[in-house]
Amino acid sequence: MAIYPKSKMSTLHTHLARRGVTFDEYKGHSNITLPHVDDFSLSVPFDYPIDVTSIGRIAVVCHLYYPEMAAEFSQYFENIPCPFDLYISTDSIPKRDAILAVFSSWKIGRVEVVVVPNRGRDIAPKLALLSAINSKYDFVVCIHSKASTHHEDLKKWRGFLLHHLLGSPEIVKSILELFAVAPEIGMIGPQHHEPIRKWLGWSGNYEITRDVARCLGIELMTNHVLDFPSGSMFWARTSALKPLIDLNLAAEDFAPEEGQKDETIAHAIERLFYFSVECAGYKWVKIADSKYFNEMPGAVQVGSRDMLKMVVSEKTSTLTKQLAGNGVSKDNDGRP
Repeated sequence: MAIYPKSKMSTLHTHLARRGVTFDEYKGHSNITLPHVDDFSLSVPFDYPIDVTSIGRIAVVCHLYYPEMAAEFSQYFENIPCPFDLYISTDSIPKRDAILAVFSSWKIGRVEVVVVPNRGRDIAPKLALLSAINSKYDFVVCIHSKASTHHEDLKKWRGFLLHHLLGSPEIVKSILELFAVAPEIGMIGPQHHEPIRKWLGWSGNYEITRDVARCLGIELMTNHVLDFPSGSMFWARTSALKPLIDLNLAAEDFAPEEGQKDETIAHAIERLFYFSVECAGYKWVKIADSKYFNEMPGAVQVGSRDMLKMVVSEKTSTLTKQLAGNGVSKDNDGRP
């Protein structure tokens, strides 16, 4: 399966792809902390019965750099209560074979494992797979074998993200219910893991993110409110991902992996997922399970379908029409 298209970003490649901050540099790197969008989230699972039989065609896109995690991930996949196909990327043939062995008796749907260059972390393989399969599916959940071993606070981050997206049939039903009830929602991401909130600013990524954003027709300013699916895992409508997919990024647009912790195209794209969703004409929303938080200001417990419709209509924010600082303007229409 050939998944990498010819890039439209060659003019950016020479001065962006080689950039990147290693962990030694990152430890002393200044962080620009910007005010965040009103930290609204929906508490999951929803507090009413949900019957999800089939909402549309679903794909799981998963980058497994660590094949030893394949069995763990297979348990999460079993929480999806309707048919789906599984697309996995990794970076070597031995890893591919190890992953295929784990899924050798998988009967839920199609399984395909592809080998990709070790560039762009999970972001480059994710976009390449999405480009190859996007027209075949209505919804996708994007996950990866995140192993943030460079900081003690981040070691539980992967489990936190996977729980919020695939942690139980009830959580997945709530996510699919949200898509069914609110056609304006294009992406659903986990609320931010509490230990990483101190790193949610631009963290030196403003310039590179601005340059990539211009390829999407977005003119970022330093006082733009920033929010994004930190960890780059989420559920989405495939149509909401079209602006990023249409960049036709190639593997060569991403730097080889050399321990960078910031200032790469992958970090820029992670910060542009919600912006891109808005460019496609959709809104986005975050979800949170209360057992993972000491407190949840802004989290709304949903008790009925009518309440869900009302909350989504009244509470969702828009990044492309909202600036940080005094005189913040909010546009709940959600369409650029």
